[in-house]
Amino acid sequence: MPRSTHKSLRRKPKQARSLETVDVLLEAAARVLLARGYSAATTNRIAETAGVSVGTLYEYFENKNQLFEALIQREVGLIVAEVSSLPFDEGASVAEEIRALSFAAMKAVRYGPELFWALEHVPDAALRRSRNSARGVLIEKVREVLARHESELRVRDIRRAALLVVSAAEGIAINASNAEFDEQLAEEFITMLHSYLT
Repeated sequence: MPRSTHKSLRRKPKQARSLETVDVLLEAAARVLLARGYSAATTNRIAETAGVSVGTLYEYFENKNQLFEALIQREVGLIVAEVSSLPFDEGASVAEEIRALSFAAMKAVRYGPELFWALEHVPDAALRRSRNSARGVLIEKVREVLARHESELRVRDIRRAALLVVSAAEGIAINASNAEFDEQLAEEFITMLHSYLT
């Protein structure tokens, strides 16, 4: 599972106001990154967008890279948390459970795929590290769902099938535009998976 966003901070926020300040800074970083790109997303511009002084930003983050690494950890962590928290539904079919997982993951991608495209430009492969860490958790969640429905499936290797499901979802999320990343796309994805699995 991705590391907590707060572990990478210079100063650990303890009070509600400090947590709120960090959240405001991360939201501002996402907005500036989407509007201007990584090179133009300076700490001054992010602080101004957040409505705080640049000194306040530096209380929590040593530099721009640390700020964006925290943003990556938060965004990837939201997907993992949303999918991991889905309860098992004893009466649901495999298609219904895959649908629930897909919509939970999409709901967590709050800024759409374009934020993840922009985060690819953060140095030191920070996004790749967080994605790789999250992938294992997501594969295990899908594997558990598939294992419960093994009698419905035509696939025999549940672990491999879970890997393919998560990889296909990631591929679509990375390649779709924000305009394409909608309920219709999710339904087409679920239809494709249903054909593969059953």
